[in-house]
Amino acid sequence: MMGCDAVRETESDGVGEQREREREGRRRSSGGVTLLLELLLRQGGVRLTLTSSHVTPKNAVVVRVSAPRVLRAIFFDGFLPSSKKNERVSRLQQSIDALRQLRANHDDKQFGHLQEPVEHPFDVHTKIPPPSKTKAITPLGFVSAIFQFLLRSRFALATSVVPGEADLFCAQSAQTQPAFVFTGDSDLLVHSLGLQGVVAFFKDVTFFVRNGISQLTFLKFHPKEIADKLRLPDLFAMAYHVNKDIHRSIPDAAALAKKEEPNLREYREFKRLYVSATETEFVSSLKSLGCNEITGICYGMDTRITELVFQLRVMGQSDNTSQEGRRLYIFLPILIDNPRRASAHQPSAPIRHILYSILQVIDPSVSSVSEYDRKGTSIAPSIITLEMVDGTVQRLIELAQWIDGAQQSYKVLPPAARWRALAVVIVLDSKREAEKKLQSPSSARALILNDKEILLSWDMLHFKAEIQGALHCLSLMKQALIFISRLELWLALEAEKLAALEQLRSALQSLPPIAELYDYVDSTKAMATSDTLEIGVELDCLGTTGRGLGKIEKRKAKKRKGAALVKQMIENHAGRPGSNLFDALTEMNE
Repeated sequence: MMGCDAVRETESDGVGEQREREREGRRRSSGGVTLLLELLLRQGGVRLTLTSSHVTPKNAVVVRVSAPRVLRAIFFDGFLPSSKKNERVSRLQQSIDALRQLRANHDDKQFGHLQEPVEHPFDVHTKIPPPSKTKAITPLGFVSAIFQFLLRSRFALATSVVPGEADLFCAQSAQTQPAFVFTGDSDLLVHSLGLQGVVAFFKDVTFFVRNGISQLTFLKFHPKEIADKLRLPDLFAMAYHVNKDIHRSIPDAAALAKKEEPNLREYREFKRLYVSATETEFVSSLKSLGCNEITGICYGMDTRITELVFQLRVMGQSDNTSQEGRRLYIFLPILIDNPRRASAHQPSAPIRHILYSILQVIDPSVSSVSEYDRKGTSIAPSIITLEMVDGTVQRLIELAQWIDGAQQSYKVLPPAARWRALAVVIVLDSKREAEKKLQSPSSARALILNDKEILLSWDMLHFKAEIQGALHCLSLMKQALIFISRLELWLALEAEKLAALEQLRSALQSLPPIAELYDYVDSTKAMATSDTLEIGVELDCLGTTGRGLGKIEKRKAKKRKGAALVKQMIENHAGRPGSNLFDALTEMNE
C-alpha cells in the first residue's frame, strides 16, 4: 500500500477520448506488488501526472504532482489478527486449488527444459496478454524480494513493516495529510481518510504517456463523498450491515444504516477494527518495559517472521511470569510442489522446530506452535510441541558448527549456490532418516548449480520446492536471531544461551537475500573449470553418504577416488570452450 501527496487538482479536458486512443499503448498491472514497483519506477526524477478514470465523468479529474518525490509511505502487513485465520485459510486453499489444476493440466513431458530468462529494460507500457483462466500461484519469496528491493532503493526510508494490518496505517497517514492511497484492500473504503483522502485500487491503474509526461489512469474513490451522497455520517454502519449479509446491496445496507441502530456490542467490536489498531502482545510488552523503539527493532524484518514475533510477549529481566503454555500460529507459504505428494515443507521440519524453540528466548511462556500447511489437497494445522530452550542450546551449537563446516566443504561455489547445497543436505538428510527414496546426485547437482539443461518433471519441481522450503526456514531463523540481538537489553539471557545464539547468528550471517537464493544464475559462470569438476565429485556424495546435522564428514576417500577422474576431465575439456561441463559431471557419475 502506498500514499502519495496530491498537490493540485484541475478539471479534466478530453481525458476520455485520449484514453481510448492510447488504450493499446498501456499496460494493466497484474498485481499489487508489481504495480507498486511500476509506480516507483515511473517517479525517476520526472514530473508525474496522476489522472483519474473518465469512466465516471463527474469524478474525472487530473491530479498534477509537480514534485518528483511524492511518495510518503509504503506499508506492509506485519501481523494479521487471529480473527483473520479463516480468511487466510481460504486464500491458501485457493492457491492449492490452482496448484491442483496446474498438476492436472501438465504431465512431465509437457515441461521440457528450464529456459534461461531473457533480460530486457523495464517498460511499463509493454502490452501483456489477458490473464489466464488459471489462477497464478505466487512464488515463494516474491513479496520478500520486493520488500528487500525497496529497502535497498531510494524508497528505503518510506518502506516499513507495521505491527498490524497496513490498511489502518494508510488511513492514519491520509488523515494527517491529504493523500492518494493505492491498495488492493477494499476495507480502506470504510476507514476514515479525512476530508480529502482518496482510495485507488491497484487493479484499476493503467499507464500511458501524453505530451512526454508519464500518467496513471485510475478510478478514484472518496469515502467522505460517498458517505455524503448516501446521506450517512460515515460508512461504518453500512459496512457493518454488508458484513452481516454479503449478498445485501449497497442501497439496502445504506437504508438499514439510516433507520436501524446496530447491535451495540457487535457494532462497537466491528467499528473498533477500523478506528484504532489493537496493540500486539509484542508491542505492548515492550512498552511496559520502557522500550518505544518498535520501528527500529523491526526494521528490515520479513513479514513472515514479524507475524510470529508480534505474537510474543517480551519477558523482562525481572519478569517472573509462570509458564502459561501459550500457543503461536504460523501459516507456511504455499510452495509450487507436487500436490499429489506430501508438502515440500516436510523435510525442513527439524529446522523449523529449532526456530520455534529459539523464540522461547523472547517469550518462555510459549510451549507449542500451530503450523498451517498443505495436507493432501487441503490446509490444516499441526500442533508442534516445543522443547524448552535450555535443552536446545546444544542443538544450536551443533547446527552452527554444521553450517560452518558445510560452508567450507562447498567454498568453491558462489554464495547462493553454496547455501542451496546446504539446503539439499538438509532435505536429503531428512529423507534418509525417514528411509525415503533419495533424489539422484545429478538432480541435486543441477538444482544447486542452476543447470538449464535439466529436463523438468514434477519430481524435479517437488525437489526444488523442498530446497526452497529449507532455505526459507534458514532465512526466518537468521531474522529471528537478529530480532533477539536487538532485544538483548530487555532479555534475561544466560551467558551460555547468549553464546550459542551468537554462534548460530554468525554462521547464518552470509545467507544471501531471498531473491539471490531463488533466482536463476548459472553458478558455473563464476567458477573455474577445475572447481566445477571438483564440486561435481563433492556433490555426488550428497546422495550416497549419510551425514546427519552436526556430523559433517570430510569424505577424503570419496574425493581421492574421484581425483583421477577430475584430472582426466580437465584434460579432456581443455581447449573445448563449447563443451558442456555438466555433461562431464554426468559422465563422472556413471
